[in-house]
Amino acid sequence: MAGLVFFEDQMKMSFLIGSSIGLVNVSVLYFTWKRVLAKKSLVLPASVIVFKYPILAAIFYVLISRHLINLTGLLIGLGAFMPAILLASLYQQMKAPKKKTNLSLKIDG
Repeated sequence: MAGLVFFEDQMKMSFLIGSSIGLVNVSVLYFTWKRVLAKKSLVLPASVIVFKYPILAAIFYVLISRHLINLTGLLIGLGAFMPAILLASLYQQMKAPKKKTNLSLKIDG
């Protein structure tokens, strides 16, 4: 994020748009999987999956074809979001209390 200071305004905006799209995408995935794993109706998650990708494709097409954003900034924004999620997940796992497991085998004989 600190490196954005050195980029032009269109690149900064493209990065923020890419990061925002990544955030919305992950939020929708979280909501969808939460519904699926809770064994609720599969109609809503299926419809979200079916409609999400054409909507994302239309957004990308409009933004890129009208040269409203910088493609490099958009891709960097989309790509930078995933390592941030991975690092946050690893941090949460490290912070969580450890459960003791008993891995010893008892053999009766």
